[in-house]
Amino acid sequence: MARPRTLSLTRDQLHRFIGDDFETIKQFERLFAVGDTTPDELAVVQALADALALAPVQSPLPNAVADYLEFRRFAPFVPMAGRMGWNPAYDTLQLGMLQNVVQRVGFETYAQVQNASGAVLPAGAFVRFTGITAGNILDVAPFTADGTQSPLATVGVISKAIGIGAQGYATVYGTVAGIDTSAFASGDILYASATVPGGYVTTPPAALAVPVAVVLLVSASERQPYQPPRRPHRPPARCRYRHRSCP
Repeated sequence: MARPRTLSLTRDQLHRFIGDDFETIKQFERLFAVGDTTPDELAVVQALADALALAPVQSPLPNAVADYLEFRRFAPFVPMAGRMGWNPAYDTLQLGMLQNVVQRVGFETYAQVQNASGAVLPAGAFVRFTGITAGNILDVAPFTADGTQSPLATVGVISKAIGIGAQGYATVYGTVAGIDTSAFASGDILYASATVPGGYVTTPPAALAVPVAVVLLVSASERQPYQPPRRPHRPPARCRYRHRSCP
C-alpha cells in the first residue's frame, strides 16, 4: 500500500472549486491528507489547484434572474456613486452619483456639464450653454438676464460646486440642496438676475424675465433645497430636438 501523502491544497482553493458545500470540502480535505494517491495524480490535482488560485472569483449566481428587488424603506443611506436605496421622504428609489449628488428617481433630471466660465461654479448657480467639449459634454457659464444672452440657451441649476474646467451636474428639474435661501420667503418665485451672473431676484428684470425656481424652505443654517419649475420661455420639444426653427 502506498504511504500517505499530504497535498498542499488550502480550504480557500477547495472553496473555489466546490463552492459553499462545506461538508464536501471537509471530505476532500480528508481525501487529500491521506490516501493511495500516485505522484502523477497528485501533480494533476496540484496543477488544478494552482490554476483555480489564479482564476478570477466568479459570482455565485452569474446568471441569476429575479422577479423583483425589494428595498428596506427606512434603512440608513450613505451617498456613494453607484449605490441605490429607498428614500422614505419621497417614496422612491435614490441613486448615488458622483460629487455626492443623490438622484431621487422620477423627481429629478440632470444634465452633465463642464465648467467653462473661468471661475468656480457654486452650487445653485443658474447656467447657460456656451459650447460643446471634446467629449460631447455641454460647456456652461453663469446666465445673466440683461438682454444680451438668449434664454433658449439656459440649461439648469448647478447641483454641486464645479471647479474650473471640471465636470459636474446641472439640475434641469428637481430640488437642489446647499442653497442659502435666507434672503427669500417660502413660495417666492426666483428670476435670473440681470446684474449678478447665475444669481436670483424676486422681481422680474425689465430687460428679460426668466423664471428659474420656487423656494421650498427658507434656511441659512440647513441650506435647504428649492425647486426649479418648468421654464415657459423654452421652445417646444419638437423644435428643440429636431434642430429647426420654432414657429
